[in-house]
Amino acid sequence: MEFPGCRSTNVFFEWKTISRGSSVCLVRPDHPLAGKERFTAEDVSSEHMITLDREFSSNRLVLNAFTHKGSSPNVRVRTDAVGFVAAFAA
Repeated sequence: MEFPGCRSTNVFFEWKTISRGSSVCLVRPDHPLAGKERFTAEDVSSEHMITLDREFSSNRLVLNAFTHKGSSPNVRVRTDAVGFVAAFAA
């Protein structure tokens, strides 16, 4: 079976990207990092963090960034609700 625009892996299935996303960091407007467009694991290593649960791919991205720099995030709360994270940052 063929689907226009799909790439074949020649293994067991064909796949097509249907969505892309990016991770964000929410901080209060008066926070020292609020004006930065990008920052590093070192920039936030001393910050208390609220992250999505371990099952979320964004959690793995955060952990990998810290691990690459030889540290770990200061996670205080984990949740499966994005709105919960946003409410605490406000």
